Amino acid sequence: MTERTLLRLDGRVALVTGSGRGIGREYALALASRGAEVVVNDLGCSVEGAGSSPEPSRAVVAEIESAGGRAVASPVDVSTQEGADSAVESAIDTFGHLDIVVANAAVIRRRRPFQLWALEDFAQVWRHSMGATVATVRAAWPHLMAQRYGRVITTTSTAGLYGQVDSTPYSAAKAAVYGFTRSLALESAQHGILVNAIGPGGWTRMLTGIVTDPVAAAELRTTLLPELCAPAVLWLAHDSCDVNGRVYQAHGGRVAEVSVGEPDGFWDRDMTPESLVAARARIESKSDLVFHTDSYSHATLLRAGYHRHK
Repeated sequence: MTERTLLRLDGRVALVTGSGRGIGREYALALASRGAEVVVNDLGCSVEGAGSSPEPSRAVVAEIESAGGRAVASPVDVSTQEGADSAVESAIDTFGHLDIVVANAAVIRRRRPFQLWALEDFAQVWRHSMGATVATVRAAWPHLMAQRYGRVITTTSTAGLYGQVDSTPYSAAKAAVYGFTRSLALESAQHGILVNAIGPGGWTRMLTGIVTDPVAAAELRTTLLPELCAPAVLWLAHDSCDVNGRVYQAHGGRVAEVSVGEPDGFWDRDMTPESLVAARARIESKSDLVFHTDSYSHATLLRAGYHRHK
Protein backbone atom coordinates (compact mmCIF):
# COMPACT_ATOMS: atom_id res chain seq x y z
CA MET A 1 0.00 0.00 0.00
CA THR A 2 1.46 3.34 -1.04
CA GLU A 3 1.25 6.55 0.95
CA ARG A 4 -1.29 7.86 -1.54
CA THR A 5 -3.63 4.89 -1.22
CA LEU A 6 -6.72 6.22 0.51
CA LEU A 7 -7.79 4.08 3.46
CA ARG A 8 -11.50 3.69 2.79
CA LEU A 9 -14.02 2.07 5.14
CA ASP A 10 -16.89 1.56 2.71
CA GLY A 11 -19.20 -1.22 3.84
CA ARG A 12 -17.92 -1.14 7.42
CA VAL A 13 -20.06 -0.23 10.41
CA ALA A 14 -18.52 1.53 13.39
CA LEU A 15 -19.77 2.16 16.92
CA VAL A 16 -18.06 5.08 18.64
CA THR A 17 -18.93 5.66 22.29
CA GLY A 18 -18.67 9.12 23.78
CA SER A 19 -18.81 10.62 20.29
CA GLY A 20 -21.22 13.50 20.80
CA ARG A 21 -18.45 15.97 21.57
CA GLY A 22 -14.68 16.38 21.64
CA ILE A 23 -12.31 13.71 20.38
CA GLY A 24 -15.06 11.10 20.00
CA ARG A 25 -16.96 13.44 17.70
CA GLU A 26 -13.86 13.74 15.52
CA TYR A 27 -13.60 9.95 15.36
CA ALA A 28 -17.21 9.62 14.22
CA LEU A 29 -16.89 12.34 11.58
CA ALA A 30 -13.61 10.91 10.27
CA LEU A 31 -14.93 7.35 10.06
CA ALA A 32 -18.01 8.54 8.19
CA SER A 33 -15.88 10.64 5.83
CA ARG A 34 -14.08 7.45 4.80
CA GLY A 35 -17.32 5.62 4.05
CA ALA A 36 -18.16 3.88 7.33
CA GLU A 37 -21.70 3.86 8.67
CA VAL A 38 -21.55 5.12 12.24
CA VAL A 39 -23.46 4.63 15.47
CA VAL A 40 -22.89 7.86 17.37
CA ASN A 41 -23.21 6.95 21.03
CA ASP A 42 -23.21 9.62 23.71
CA LEU A 43 -25.16 9.91 26.94
CA GLY A 44 -24.94 13.69 26.73
CA CYS A 45 -23.78 14.05 30.32
CA SER A 46 -21.36 16.47 31.95
CA VAL A 47 -17.65 15.63 32.08
CA GLU A 48 -18.30 14.33 35.61
CA GLY A 49 -21.15 12.06 34.48
CA ALA A 50 -24.15 14.13 35.59
CA GLY A 51 -27.32 14.49 33.55
CA SER A 52 -28.12 13.29 30.04
CA SER A 53 -29.27 14.67 26.71
CA PRO A 54 -29.82 13.15 23.26
CA GLU A 55 -28.79 16.38 21.54
CA PRO A 56 -25.00 15.84 21.26
CA SER A 57 -25.34 12.48 19.48
CA ARG A 58 -28.14 13.77 17.26
CA ALA A 59 -26.08 16.82 16.29
CA VAL A 60 -23.16 14.66 15.14
CA VAL A 61 -25.53 12.42 13.17
CA ALA A 62 -26.90 15.53 11.47
CA GLU A 63 -23.36 16.60 10.54
CA ILE A 64 -22.60 13.21 9.05
CA GLU A 65 -25.84 13.06 7.11
CA SER A 66 -25.42 16.60 5.78
CA ALA A 67 -22.06 15.49 4.36
CA GLY A 68 -23.71 12.53 2.62
CA GLY A 69 -22.89 9.84 5.18
CA ARG A 70 -25.05 7.46 7.15
CA ALA A 71 -25.30 7.46 10.94
CA VAL A 72 -27.68 6.78 13.79
CA ALA A 73 -27.81 8.34 17.26
CA SER A 74 -27.51 6.21 20.38
CA PRO A 75 -27.98 8.44 23.47
CA VAL A 76 -27.68 5.58 25.98
CA ASP A 77 -25.42 4.94 28.96
CA VAL A 78 -22.86 2.30 27.90
CA SER A 79 -21.49 2.06 31.43
CA THR A 80 -24.39 -0.35 31.99
CA GLN A 81 -24.59 -3.64 30.14
CA GLU A 82 -28.15 -2.85 29.12
CA GLY A 83 -27.03 0.43 27.56
CA ALA A 84 -24.06 -1.15 25.82
CA ASP A 85 -26.28 -3.90 24.42
CA SER A 86 -28.65 -1.23 23.12
CA ALA A 87 -25.83 0.64 21.36
CA VAL A 88 -24.70 -2.54 19.61
CA GLU A 89 -28.29 -3.41 18.71
CA SER A 90 -28.59 0.02 17.07
CA ALA A 91 -25.76 -0.98 14.73
CA ILE A 92 -27.26 -4.38 13.93
CA ASP A 93 -30.83 -3.12 13.52
CA THR A 94 -29.89 -0.09 11.42
CA PHE A 95 -26.97 -1.32 9.33
CA GLY A 96 -27.14 -5.11 9.60
CA HIS A 97 -23.77 -5.76 11.26
CA LEU A 98 -20.93 -4.24 13.28
CA ASP A 99 -17.24 -4.23 12.39
CA ILE A 100 -15.49 -1.49 14.35
CA VAL A 101 -15.81 -0.58 18.02
CA VAL A 102 -14.15 2.57 19.33
CA ALA A 103 -14.61 2.53 23.11
CA ASN A 104 -14.05 6.19 23.88
CA ALA A 105 -16.65 7.04 26.57
CA ALA A 106 -15.31 8.21 29.92
CA VAL A 107 -15.84 10.75 32.67
CA ILE A 108 -13.40 12.67 34.80
CA ARG A 109 -13.81 14.38 38.15
CA ARG A 110 -12.25 17.63 39.29
CA ARG A 111 -8.74 16.97 40.54
CA ARG A 112 -8.03 16.72 44.25
CA PRO A 113 -5.59 14.90 46.57
CA PHE A 114 -6.05 11.19 47.18
CA GLN A 115 -7.26 11.58 50.77
CA LEU A 116 -10.26 13.59 49.54
CA TRP A 117 -11.50 10.89 47.17
CA ALA A 118 -14.15 8.53 48.55
CA LEU A 119 -14.47 4.94 47.37
CA GLU A 120 -17.75 5.96 45.73
CA ASP A 121 -15.82 8.46 43.60
CA PHE A 122 -13.54 5.70 42.38
CA ALA A 123 -16.52 3.48 41.60
CA GLN A 124 -18.27 6.20 39.61
CA VAL A 125 -15.21 7.07 37.50
CA TRP A 126 -14.35 3.40 36.96
CA ARG A 127 -17.93 2.59 35.88
CA HIS A 128 -18.07 5.33 33.27
CA SER A 129 -14.52 4.72 31.97
CA MET A 130 -13.30 1.15 32.44
CA GLY A 131 -16.81 -0.24 32.93
CA ALA A 132 -18.12 1.41 29.78
CA THR A 133 -15.22 -0.04 27.81
CA VAL A 134 -15.79 -3.58 29.06
CA ALA A 135 -19.58 -3.44 28.64
CA THR A 136 -19.36 -2.10 25.09
CA VAL A 137 -16.77 -4.61 23.92
CA ARG A 138 -18.62 -7.41 25.70
CA ALA A 139 -21.84 -6.50 23.88
CA ALA A 140 -20.10 -6.41 20.50
CA TRP A 141 -17.94 -9.49 21.01
CA PRO A 142 -20.41 -12.23 19.95
CA HIS A 143 -21.12 -10.39 16.68
CA LEU A 144 -17.43 -9.87 15.93
CA MET A 145 -16.64 -13.50 16.72
CA ALA A 146 -19.50 -14.79 14.58
CA GLN A 147 -18.24 -12.94 11.51
CA ARG A 148 -14.59 -13.64 12.39
CA TYR A 149 -13.67 -10.02 11.84
CA GLY A 150 -13.43 -6.95 13.98
CA ARG A 151 -11.43 -3.91 14.94
CA VAL A 152 -11.61 -2.85 18.59
CA ILE A 153 -9.96 0.37 19.70
CA THR A 154 -9.97 1.19 23.40
CA THR A 155 -8.97 4.47 25.02
CA THR A 156 -6.26 4.79 27.62
CA SER A 157 -4.50 7.98 28.69
CA THR A 158 -1.17 9.41 29.76
CA ALA A 159 -2.83 9.64 33.17
CA GLY A 160 -3.13 5.85 33.24
CA LEU A 161 0.19 5.07 31.58
CA TYR A 162 2.37 7.54 33.47
CA GLY A 163 0.20 8.81 36.33
CA GLN A 164 -1.36 12.21 36.97
CA VAL A 165 -1.29 14.14 40.21
CA ASP A 166 -4.60 14.45 42.06
CA SER A 167 -6.38 12.16 39.57
CA THR A 168 -6.04 8.72 41.11
CA PRO A 169 -9.53 7.42 40.15
CA TYR A 170 -9.19 8.42 36.50
CA SER A 171 -5.58 7.25 36.29
CA ALA A 172 -6.49 3.89 37.80
CA ALA A 173 -9.37 3.41 35.35
CA LYS A 174 -7.23 4.26 32.33
CA ALA A 175 -4.42 1.99 33.52
CA ALA A 176 -6.98 -0.81 33.76
CA VAL A 177 -7.96 -0.20 30.13
CA TYR A 178 -4.33 -0.81 29.18
CA GLY A 179 -4.28 -4.22 30.90
CA PHE A 180 -7.69 -5.10 29.46
CA THR A 181 -6.52 -4.29 25.94
CA ARG A 182 -3.29 -6.26 26.16
CA SER A 183 -5.02 -9.32 27.62
CA LEU A 184 -8.02 -9.29 25.26
CA ALA A 185 -5.71 -9.02 22.26
CA LEU A 186 -4.17 -12.37 23.22
CA GLU A 187 -7.60 -13.97 22.82
CA SER A 188 -8.86 -11.97 19.87
CA ALA A 189 -6.43 -12.78 17.06
CA GLN A 190 -7.65 -16.38 16.73
CA HIS A 191 -11.12 -14.97 15.96
CA GLY A 192 -9.93 -12.48 13.35
CA ILE A 193 -10.35 -9.53 15.73
CA LEU A 194 -7.62 -6.98 16.39
CA VAL A 195 -7.66 -5.08 19.69
CA ASN A 196 -5.51 -2.00 20.20
CA ALA A 197 -5.56 1.11 22.36
CA ILE A 198 -5.04 4.78 21.73
CA GLY A 199 -4.06 7.44 24.22
CA PRO A 200 -5.46 10.59 22.61
CA GLY A 201 -4.67 14.15 23.53
CA GLY A 202 -6.99 16.96 22.49
CA TRP A 203 -8.31 20.20 23.97
CA THR A 204 -11.83 19.26 25.09
CA ARG A 205 -14.20 19.82 28.00
CA MET A 206 -12.17 17.34 30.03
CA LEU A 207 -8.96 19.35 29.81
CA THR A 208 -10.58 22.65 30.70
CA GLY A 209 -11.16 21.34 34.23
CA ILE A 210 -7.59 20.04 34.55
CA VAL A 211 -5.43 22.78 33.05
CA THR A 212 -6.02 25.89 35.16
CA ASP A 213 -3.03 27.97 34.08
CA PRO A 214 -4.34 30.40 31.43
CA VAL A 215 -1.06 30.56 29.47
CA ALA A 216 -0.82 26.76 29.26
CA ALA A 217 -4.50 26.51 28.40
CA ALA A 218 -4.12 28.98 25.52
CA GLU A 219 -1.17 27.03 24.12
CA LEU A 220 -2.85 23.66 24.42
CA ARG A 221 -6.04 24.97 22.84
CA THR A 222 -4.15 25.68 19.61
CA THR A 223 -1.76 22.72 19.83
CA LEU A 224 -3.90 19.78 20.91
CA LEU A 225 -6.48 19.84 18.14
CA PRO A 226 -8.93 16.94 18.69
CA GLU A 227 -9.13 16.16 14.96
CA LEU A 228 -5.42 15.24 14.96
CA CYS A 229 -6.27 12.12 17.00
CA ALA A 230 -8.55 10.72 14.29
CA PRO A 231 -5.98 9.49 11.71
CA ALA A 232 -4.60 6.92 14.16
CA VAL A 233 -8.10 5.55 14.76
CA LEU A 234 -8.80 5.38 11.02
CA TRP A 235 -5.64 3.33 10.53
CA LEU A 236 -6.40 0.98 13.44
CA ALA A 237 -9.95 0.54 12.13
CA HIS A 238 -8.93 -0.29 8.56
CA ASP A 239 -8.87 -3.75 6.97
CA SER A 240 -5.17 -3.39 6.17
CA CYS A 241 -4.16 -2.82 9.79
CA ASP A 242 -2.31 -5.86 11.13
CA VAL A 243 -1.20 -4.74 14.60
CA ASN A 244 -2.70 -6.28 17.72
CA GLY A 245 -2.34 -5.56 21.42
CA ARG A 246 -0.53 -2.27 20.81
CA VAL A 247 -0.90 1.11 22.49
CA TYR A 248 -0.36 4.35 20.61
CA GLN A 249 -0.21 7.93 21.83
CA ALA A 250 -1.80 10.50 19.49
CA HIS A 251 -1.19 14.09 20.57
CA GLY A 252 -1.10 17.27 18.53
CA GLY A 253 0.05 15.72 15.26
CA ARG A 254 2.34 13.09 16.82
CA VAL A 255 1.71 9.34 16.98
CA ALA A 256 4.05 7.02 18.89
CA GLU A 257 3.83 3.49 20.22
CA VAL A 258 3.99 3.01 23.98
CA SER A 259 6.07 0.03 25.14
CA VAL A 260 6.64 -1.42 28.59
CA GLY A 261 10.00 -3.13 29.05
CA GLU A 262 12.49 -4.17 31.71
CA PRO A 263 16.24 -4.77 31.85
CA ASP A 264 17.92 -8.07 32.69
CA GLY A 265 18.31 -6.63 36.15
CA PHE A 266 20.28 -7.90 39.11
CA TRP A 267 20.44 -11.63 39.82
CA ASP A 268 21.73 -13.02 43.13
CA ARG A 269 20.31 -16.01 45.02
CA ASP A 270 21.98 -14.64 48.14
CA MET A 271 20.77 -11.07 47.71
CA THR A 272 20.28 -8.75 50.64
CA PRO A 273 18.79 -5.28 50.89
CA GLU A 274 22.37 -3.99 50.93
CA SER A 275 23.27 -5.79 47.69
CA LEU A 276 20.19 -4.27 46.05
CA VAL A 277 21.40 -0.80 47.02
CA ALA A 278 24.80 -1.57 45.48
CA ALA A 279 23.23 -2.97 42.30
CA ARG A 280 20.68 -0.21 41.82
CA ALA A 281 22.17 0.89 38.48
CA ARG A 282 21.67 -2.62 37.04
CA ILE A 283 18.17 -2.87 38.47
CA GLU A 284 17.12 0.43 36.92
CA SER A 285 19.10 0.18 33.67
CA LYS A 286 17.42 1.55 30.54
CA SER A 287 20.11 0.31 28.13
CA ASP A 288 19.08 -3.33 27.73
CA LEU A 289 15.29 -3.27 27.92
CA VAL A 290 13.32 -6.32 26.82
CA PHE A 291 9.74 -5.86 25.62
CA HIS A 292 7.46 -8.81 26.33
CA THR A 293 4.48 -9.88 24.27
CA ASP A 294 2.63 -11.33 27.27
CA SER A 295 3.13 -12.66 30.79
CA TYR A 296 4.21 -16.04 29.43
CA SER A 297 7.10 -14.59 27.43
CA HIS A 298 8.12 -12.83 30.62
CA ALA A 299 7.99 -16.10 32.57
CA THR A 300 10.01 -17.87 29.86
CA LEU A 301 12.76 -15.27 30.12
CA LEU A 302 12.76 -15.57 33.90
CA ARG A 303 13.10 -19.34 33.73
CA ALA A 304 16.09 -18.96 31.42
CA GLY A 305 17.55 -16.46 33.86
CA TYR A 306 17.08 -18.80 36.81
CA HIS A 307 19.12 -21.48 35.02
CA ARG A 308 21.74 -18.99 33.93
CA HIS A 309 22.25 -17.61 37.44
CA LYS A 310 22.12 -20.82 39.47
